[in-house]
Amino acid sequence: MKQDQFRLGAALLLLGVVLLVLLLWTWGTIKAFGAPAGPGEFGSIFGGPSALFAGLAFAGVAYAILLQRHELGIQREALAAAREELRITKQVSDEHLEYLERSARRHLTLQISERFAAPIMADARLRVPEWVAVQNRRYRDNDLRKADDTIDRAATPGVRTLTLTEPESRT
Repeated sequence: MKQDQFRLGAALLLLGVVLLVLLLWTWGTIKAFGAPAGPGEFGSIFGGPSALFAGLAFAGVAYAILLQRHELGIQREALAAAREELRITKQVSDEHLEYLERSARRHLTLQISERFAAPIMADARLRVPEWVAVQNRRYRDNDLRKADDTIDRAATPGVRTLTLTEPESRT
């Protein structure tokens, strides 16, 4: 908004300066050489300002070309930055898509395994306590047999074994 107001003010100022230059040029020419005799002479009064404004117009065109060149350079830099951002965004998007695909495969695998393994797991949950009890008995029985074998090997014929009994109470 402020920039538009500035541009409007600058345009009005430029128009005022142009009109002032033309007015002063015309007044100065008439003052110096007198009033023109005909329309041809009157038109010739404006030859000097015409050349001046033509030169200024050419300078303005040259300046506009330089400004445009500068703006195009800035635009190229912005496009390069945008291209890099798009490349990074694509890379992140590809990684995210890959993650989603892996996640979907894992989820499908879990669904399939739950569907087919659920009856087996339910049966295993019922049988595990029984299996653990059987294994515990085997190990306990095995440990007792080892202990008996050790005692039997240690006992020699003719050696009495001691029997431990509780002492009698003397009451």
